[in-house]
Amino acid sequence: MISKIYKILLSRFKKVEEKTFIRERRKKCKGCIYNSKNNTDRISFKIRVVIFLSNLYNDLIGNKTEDLGNCTKCGCDIFYKTQEEDEQCPDNQWKR
Repeated sequence: MISKIYKILLSRFKKVEEKTFIRERRKKCKGCIYNSKNNTDRISFKIRVVIFLSNLYNDLIGNKTEDLGNCTKCGCDIFYKTQEEDEQCPDNQWKR
């Protein structure tokens, strides 16, 4: 659990150049039914809280990112999750 929190925090600070795997992952996520931007009916209260806190955090530290939405299956911010090489889609749309 601690390593997952550490990974989430670290992803907010490192600057990653957009590689092919990142573009491919984001393309799949943009059309996914679990993307919070595609289906607001799937957003649970827990995910709404995660989205709010993620947006608040980004605003506080001045982190301007492309708003790709959040995964309603795991709650992760798609912008950050897709740039981490060792991450995997919870719906198996893309792998490490």
